[in-house]
Amino acid sequence: MKKLIILVTIFALILYYLVGSYAYFEYIKPSYIGAVIPCHVRSLEEQNKIYANYGYRVAGFYNSDKDEIKVVEYKNQTDVQGTAKPIEEQQDVDIGTLKHELIHRNQAKRGMDISCRDINSRFLSEVEAYLGQNLNDKIYEIRYGKIN
Repeated sequence: MKKLIILVTIFALILYYLVGSYAYFEYIKPSYIGAVIPCHVRSLEEQNKIYANYGYRVAGFYNSDKDEIKVVEYKNQTDVQGTAKPIEEQQDVDIGTLKHELIHRNQAKRGMDISCRDINSRFLSEVEAYLGQNLNDKIYEIRYGKIN
């Protein structure tokens, strides 16, 4: 019986650390980076230089003042400058990026503060957006509405 308890405990700890590390690298870390860096660095090129240190780069952004979503187009994998274009001018938009930015639009319409005034609120909005962009389309549409 003691061996079973020890094995179950070891299995539970391994599972806890696997799930925890997955959540950290998929949701928590990019949410923190996405909440902090744009509040301190405005230039897309400068943001990408910082993001590159973490293995990311800017894919899109939502401007709540203009209610405008822009997606960044890059020439190649090493391009850090990129060109931000309104979503309407894009041919092939990554569905994850589109969902992420539409969630930010939805948050702004719900009155959630996604500005840099409150970094905690901004961080939570990023966590919601990263979780939501990975939802399957049917569940996403139930929660956030149609994907345009």
